[in-house]
Amino acid sequence: MAAVPSTGQITAPRLLTRRYVVALSLIALIALATQLLVQVSLSRQTDDSREINIAGRQRMLSQRLTKNVLALSFPNDVLTHEQRLDQLQQTLDLWVTSHIGLQEGDAELGLVGDNSATVQELYASIEDNHEAMVTGATCILALERGQEAPECTESVDQYTTQILENEADFLTGMDAIVFQYDDESSAALNSIRLLEILLFVVLLVTLIGEVFLVFRPAIAQVAKAFDSLQARQRRLEAASADYRLIAENIPELIWRQTPHGIVTYVSPSVTEVLGAQPQELIGHAIHSRYHESDYDRLVKADTAVN
Repeated sequence: MAAVPSTGQITAPRLLTRRYVVALSLIALIALATQLLVQVSLSRQTDDSREINIAGRQRMLSQRLTKNVLALSFPNDVLTHEQRLDQLQQTLDLWVTSHIGLQEGDAELGLVGDNSATVQELYASIEDNHEAMVTGATCILALERGQEAPECTESVDQYTTQILENEADFLTGMDAIVFQYDDESSAALNSIRLLEILLFVVLLVTLIGEVFLVFRPAIAQVAKAFDSLQARQRRLEAASADYRLIAENIPELIWRQTPHGIVTYVSPSVTEVLGAQPQELIGHAIHSRYHESDYDRLVKADTAVN
């Protein structure tokens, strides 16, 4: 009768399979999380570098704005007055658009506008300076072009002075904003790097755990099953050899007798074992004709074969 597998034998493969699935799932999740972190990091670097570059450009544009305004008072043969006004207009438009985009976001400029509370406070601290410079440049353009501008009640020189008085504070504030952008970007990237390191450590621990909790038990189980198969093979080979021996000797070691024990046939091997001729055995009861030890020896020999 075949042996029934124990509960432990049935449960062990399922337990190993469950551990293997859990380990692979955890590895897949870690790989996915790492990839997401890489994408977030790349996106963050792109956004931050864009903000830092445009914020840095704002400082340059404020200086160019002042230069364009001052150039109106010093005409030369290189550019006409109208060309200088166009330069001032272009600088003013880009400066204002960038200033708004840095705070509220601008898809065309690639700006998100998701500023921290600290950055928002820094922008608020230079808002009056920015507005004063925008008003001064706008009114200078209107006055120089002879356009109606009821809100522009001062002269061009006064608006020029207004721009010069606010430029330094605006530059100082923009310097602080650029540095803050850079600090926040570095801090965010450091946090992402730490998280990536943590995920890498978890991945290593998972792999080590998989070696000890999955692969080693699985290898031991396979080795045990292989040893069991080899032992079974040896038993089968031994049994096969016994069967062959029996098959070879059955025709040689056999006698027939009636229900009363009277011998009707003996093989040559039986006569050899008993040391008698066939006619001395046929028609007689072996156990009554021979000593009990001889009979037992014959029965044992026959039993060993059968």
